[in-house]
Amino acid sequence: GPLTLGVTAIAEETRPVDFEPNLSNNTASTVASLTVTVLPADEAPRIVTTPATTAEDLTGAPVGGVPLAATLTPGASATSSWVIVSGIPAGVTFNVGSPAGAGAIRVESSDLASLRLTALPTDSDADVALTLTPFSSGPAGMISGIAQPLLITVDAVADAPTLSVAP
Repeated sequence: GPLTLGVTAIAEETRPVDFEPNLSNNTASTVASLTVTVLPADEAPRIVTTPATTAEDLTGAPVGGVPLAATLTPGASATSSWVIVSGIPAGVTFNVGSPAGAGAIRVESSDLASLRLTALPTDSDADVALTLTPFSSGPAGMISGIAQPLLITVDAVADAPTLSVAP
């Protein structure tokens, strides 16, 4: 809340001793109040991630995709919070999020618990290394936190052999 400070200014005029000894020194003062409002400094949001593992082509993945575990803790006075997921390679998709630039999506805090990997590039066993950066907004403005990695390990799956016979 607001803080009120009292300020007293004092000015004193001192005469030399040999200057009219019958005159006294002059002193003047004034008092004023000053109100200072201190806005709270919000702390940066934090994100904690847990690595995930899936199989190539999402073979055996749960219906709806592979759940991704990330927990967002916004600043104490945050009115909204979200995560930017970046480093998304071509062919990788998620069930929630809105575009946030090349290879990135914005996931609102309310959607983070339901974030799922829904597609990988066909026949690729390349791991997916994502970066999750937390953000929050409140009375002090927008604040970003420290980005955290989220590694999705993709295990190779042997493709069924094909046989072609030439006539």
